[in-house]
Amino acid sequence: MDIGNSLEEYNKFAATVGDASEVRRVASFFVVIGDVGCGKTAFLHRCVSLLRDVLGPDAVVLLNLSHEARFGVEARVQVDHVARRVVDLAASEGNFSSQDQERLDRKAEDPHQMFPFLADLLHRSGQHGVVILPPVEVAETLRIYANLARPGLTFFVETSNIDLTREAHLLNTVARLSLHRLTPLRMSDGWRFIEARLGAQPAPIRIRREAAVEYMRTRIRGQGQISIRELELTCRHVYADAMARAASEIDFSDFQNYYIRRGVLR
Repeated sequence: MDIGNSLEEYNKFAATVGDASEVRRVASFFVVIGDVGCGKTAFLHRCVSLLRDVLGPDAVVLLNLSHEARFGVEARVQVDHVARRVVDLAASEGNFSSQDQERLDRKAEDPHQMFPFLADLLHRSGQHGVVILPPVEVAETLRIYANLARPGLTFFVETSNIDLTREAHLLNTVARLSLHRLTPLRMSDGWRFIEARLGAQPAPIRIRREAAVEYMRTRIRGQGQISIRELELTCRHVYADAMARAASEIDFSDFQNYYIRRGVLR
C-alpha cells in the first residue's frame, strides 16, 4: 500500500537488491529509519519477502532477532548476546551437520569469528542468511553490526532514533549499505489506507471520505504528525464501535468520540 513514502522506499530497495547472484556475492546492510509507529517493521518484512522471491524460499535461512533488544547495556554486550542467539537459532533450524554446528557453537562468544564462519557454512550449503537484528538506538551498535556483515549474509536493522541518519551515512564498512527513511503520513494517506482495508471488513459500513480527510487534518494539526500504527488502531476501534451499534456509516464524529474516550483530538 502506498502510504507515506513506503512504496518509494520499497522500490528503491528492490532496485538495490539486484538478482540472486548479486545478493549472494555482496555483503548487504539495510537500515530502516523512522519515528515510532511509522511502519518500519512492516516495511522491513516486505523487503525480506522480496529477498525470498529473488533467492527462492528454500535458499533463505531467516534468523529473526528483532525481539532480542536489551536496552541499557553496552553496545558490545548487546552484540555478543545477538551472536549467541544467532547460533541458537541456526541450531534450531537444523541446516548444518552436527560437526559444523559444533564448530559454530565454539565461535558463539566472538561475533567477529562467528558471522564469517556462518556465512561460509551457508555458502557451502547453497543457502543465504537473512538476519533481522534487534532495533538499534545508539551509533556504536550500528557501527559494530555494519562491520560484521559478510557475503552470504544480509543484515536488516531498524531504528527510531532519527539522529542516527547522519551516523549511518558516515559508516565505514565493506558492506553495501542502504538507508531507508520512512516519513510521517500525509493527509491523503488516511483515505488511501481506509479504502484499501474496507474490502476485508465483514460488514458493509460506509466511511465518508470527508471524515477521513478531516480526521487526518485534525490529528496532524494537533500533534504535527500521525503514525501508521495510530491510524490503524484508530480505524480498527472506530469500525468495531460502528459494528456494535449496527451503524451504516462512519463520520468525523465517530473519530471524535473515540478520542473523547481515549484521549484528546485537537
